[in-house]
Amino acid sequence: EVDHYGNVWASHMSHGMFRINLSNDLKTATFKRYEHLGGEKVLDRFHVFKMRGRVIFSYNKKLYTYDDLNDTIVRFNDLKEIEKSDIYSAAKVDENTYWISTSKDFVRVRWNGKRYVVLNNVAPSLFGLDNNDETNTVYVDGGMAYFCLNNGVGRFNMAQAQARKQQKYSLRVLNALTTDNRGVTRNLPIAGGGDIESNITITLTYP
Repeated sequence: EVDHYGNVWASHMSHGMFRINLSNDLKTATFKRYEHLGGEKVLDRFHVFKMRGRVIFSYNKKLYTYDDLNDTIVRFNDLKEIEKSDIYSAAKVDENTYWISTSKDFVRVRWNGKRYVVLNNVAPSLFGLDNNDETNTVYVDGGMAYFCLNNGVGRFNMAQAQARKQQKYSLRVLNALTTDNRGVTRNLPIAGGGDIESNITITLTYP
């Protein structure tokens, strides 16, 4: 990934992460290697992705980004809600919405002006399949998101999910029963009325 300042950030399977600076004529390059991030020297895989123009580094279940003013790498805190899992990649839906691939699931998030909020969590088990570990990827085409799974592909219709979310539901009475002292049970009219014995049982449904 390339940041605003032309730095190229790349992860390697076994050699950590590199910041690459290219000369203006693209003939020479300088490298800086990062073997680990954070206080502990944990042997873990780096993942690099970009969201809203910012390059983000995922390492040891934590997120980081580059602070160009101080030429250092700092913690990235806008995705703390899903930081519990290893984050592998991010696929853009629009300028403020992304699908994030994690070690456990796929998460659709949206920037609300202050932080990212979770819109949907999709587990691979929803499709009866397992995830592909670090090769989890999401492909977005229009209103559809396609998830790369182990021996299959999952599909998520974002337009339908949004329509269902906008539906207004209310609590309803499914049925009502009354039981007398002899243990005899009979139905009561849901609309009201009817004689009530010693006990009454009401079943509710939502939606």
